[in-house]
Amino acid sequence: MVPMTPAASAYPELSEELLALIQRIQASAFEPQILLDSPVLQQAEALQGEISQAYRQLLSDGVSLSDDQLESIAAGRLDIPTMLIALASTLTISASDGAALVGTSIGIAAMGSALPTQAIERVQEVARDEPWMHHALAIIKEFEGLELEAYVDAVGVVTIGWGTTLYNDGRPVKLGDRVTPHQADQLLRAQVQRDYAPGMFNALPMARSFTARQQAALVSFTYNVGVEALNQSTLRKRLIAGDDPGLVIRQELPRWRFGDEGNILAGLERRRAAEVNLFQS
Repeated sequence: MVPMTPAASAYPELSEELLALIQRIQASAFEPQILLDSPVLQQAEALQGEISQAYRQLLSDGVSLSDDQLESIAAGRLDIPTMLIALASTLTISASDGAALVGTSIGIAAMGSALPTQAIERVQEVARDEPWMHHALAIIKEFEGLELEAYVDAVGVVTIGWGTTLYNDGRPVKLGDRVTPHQADQLLRAQVQRDYAPGMFNALPMARSFTARQQAALVSFTYNVGVEALNQSTLRKRLIAGDDPGLVIRQELPRWRFGDEGNILAGLERRRAAEVNLFQS
């Protein structure tokens, strides 16, 4: 149990919109489906000024930071969703007091309300995320779909979760396997961090200077087509040659909409359009 502050600091100045958003995240027990849900992120971005101000108030009240949080601040990686999670995990909200500070460690506090271990782990994960991660996971999940029991995908590969074909220890998924939603999320995150994001950044070094949304669009694309295909793509050749990234993405991504038999797949068309839109946002 994290020690409680002797006298909880009140935050009655928070708007009803931000209080409602914090309560929604708390009520979800920090489930990834809520944290990465597009409407939640849109609301957070609309309230980013207030979120930043409230976060600074937490710091001024002497709330201690974890090493991960300090590293994120030093690297400039502390984004709006992370600050929102910090608020949700250190504030308790009541009708009479508005919001009051109850924890002592931003992002990883086990408050007096005793968050489940899984929720604390989820907060720790998000605090360590690169800024592009929540955008990438959201768009990947939107188009991959969640399957808790192993199945054979359209190209004959046994798959589970959010498109996972190999477990973290290298074992292939086999028919009869089952996972929980939390395990599926962990597998997806591990794959993106271990294989697809590094593969994308190695293939496209210039992407390190792109925005978080642009990086996320390229991570999603790589997750879908594979690192080898990215390495052999005209998209990569054009970006390496110094062509305008926005133009390259608009022209090249929509080309990747065909199935194995050469037919256009509506799902791939929608995914490419969403990735282009994310890159341009």
